[in-house]
Amino acid sequence: MIDTVLIHMHGGGFVALSSRSMQAYTRKWANALNVPIFSIDYRMPPNHPFPTAPQDCLIVYKFLLNHVDKFMNISPKNIYISGDSAGGNLTCSLTGLILKDKLPIPRGLYVAYPAVDLRMMFTLSRIYSLTDILLWPPMLLLCLNSYLSKDFSQAESPVASPLLLTEEYVNGTAGDKRFPLKWPKTIVTVGSKDPLLDDSLMLMQKMVESNI
Repeated sequence: MIDTVLIHMHGGGFVALSSRSMQAYTRKWANALNVPIFSIDYRMPPNHPFPTAPQDCLIVYKFLLNHVDKFMNISPKNIYISGDSAGGNLTCSLTGLILKDKLPIPRGLYVAYPAVDLRMMFTLSRIYSLTDILLWPPMLLLCLNSYLSKDFSQAESPVASPLLLTEEYVNGTAGDKRFPLKWPKTIVTVGSKDPLLDDSLMLMQKMVESNI
């Protein structure tokens, strides 16, 4: 019985790409790690805006915990979660939902250049988007408009912007603004000139300050 699995969420600004788009590396991961990878084709805007995507990811997580053994030779005891860009956002959002629902906690996370703060805030690394062939400002705005249904107040939700996740959100501990203390060990990778560099640094700083 296989007891270790990896859940993967693809990037694409919440509005594009698919699990198939990422098979160039997820297949290599599966072979190198010798574990099954469940890459989620979460529903996307415009027909399925926030919070559909994180809820879809939570459904998959619960399925793996409670039902996958009925269909495959898999009984997950060690679950790891990974994602890049928008998928990194969903990795962190899913973890917050897992903690809030008191589900078994993932053993670890791997996020690459995660978009963890969807609020319309300027950071220095955003300047790199001016010359980025993919993440130029109009494209970023298009993705946010679509994902949040042009209601940017939703970006204040810790599920939309997981940088805002707190112990209070997870456990209802009034006044406790720390990052959730049961947060899994997390590996973050990001380029030095990535528009999402500051998101990654803020995520790591918050984990360090919360003794994660």
